[in-house]
Amino acid sequence: MEKGKLFFIFYLFIAMTVVLPVHAGISSDIKLLGERLIEGYRAKPPSLKVKKISVLNFDELGAEAKKNQIGQAVSAFLIQEFSGYPELKVVEREKLHLILKELELNFSGAISPDEIKRTGLILGVDYLLLGSVIESENQFLIQARIVDVETAEVVTAQSVTTDKKGLIEKSVEFRYLQRLSGISVMAGRTSFGKLSFAENGIGTELYYILPNRNVLSFEIFKTIGDNANIFGREQWDIQAGIPYTVEAKETVSSFFCVLSKYKVARRLSEKSRIYLTGGFGLYALNTEQYFSKLPFGSVAGPGVNLPERTSQKYAALGINVGVDVQRYITPFLRVGVVYSFYYFSFNRNLNPGDQNQDLMPQIRNLNKRIYVKGKNIGARITFSF
Repeated sequence: MEKGKLFFIFYLFIAMTVVLPVHAGISSDIKLLGERLIEGYRAKPPSLKVKKISVLNFDELGAEAKKNQIGQAVSAFLIQEFSGYPELKVVEREKLHLILKELELNFSGAISPDEIKRTGLILGVDYLLLGSVIESENQFLIQARIVDVETAEVVTAQSVTTDKKGLIEKSVEFRYLQRLSGISVMAGRTSFGKLSFAENGIGTELYYILPNRNVLSFEIFKTIGDNANIFGREQWDIQAGIPYTVEAKETVSSFFCVLSKYKVARRLSEKSRIYLTGGFGLYALNTEQYFSKLPFGSVAGPGVNLPERTSQKYAALGINVGVDVQRYITPFLRVGVVYSFYYFSFNRNLNPGDQNQDLMPQIRNLNKRIYVKGKNIGARITFSF
């Protein structure tokens, strides 16, 4: 059963990585608009140097356009499109926003010729890309123009129409996914399957979203609750004049792991994502070992000075794979569920104490390598920033 689950996750991971595109990208209509604008720009006399351009937020004409911030999304998509052309160098959007805010200039397509010249001079750019999004019943009309900041003349003007519902979905997706980092708080249940360990736990995760929308994360998880049996009871016979039997058991007092993960992201909807995760981890166990003497047959044993219990620590490197489904509630908040498997191994170390080293030959046979296959099922709340 465990092999079947692992094979399914591995197959899904490969399918998502190889078969599906990394990112859907901007819509074909906006891509077409970008191509038309660059063709119009190329029609003017060529320049010997690369020109700089800034893209302002497009004006939003219509209730749905304003509500969903379509103008901001369109300008962001066009920045993505223009970054692929060597003739023009796009000024960083963050820098543009800070400068315009400081100067109290209009950060939209509604800008006067005097403001065009002033903005271009301060930003150190040669052109501004301005425009508007006009809403109709089922479509958006996107109008765009490249303006020379020195003369305030329009170099080229183009327009396209695009599906209203589709662009709203892309705009919502843009607003929810533009925050690239955050922290998660999670709670779940961890178990070791055949080793009879199952405990509730809590954890936290720091993450960063890569340009391809996949995720790098760093996660810490710790169990909470009472001790749980992990290795069961072990018995062996000791010959020390009169035979007797020693019994030992080992319980987990805490389980702690530090994980690094790479998450391959795929879109379920504009607000939902599924991630196939894989990575490495450091796994740590704190255990308590209990030893006791039992009569062998009907003859009472001579008594052995066994400690009531001893503590032991284990640490090992391992791997993890899993599935993580998340849904955005707001651009700053999302909720999700996670289901993951982890694998690691370590050498068991039963030790009855310094005063009972005569037992070690028998115990040594039990100190074999332990292979752990576990799983974690839980829920998470993520805060983006």
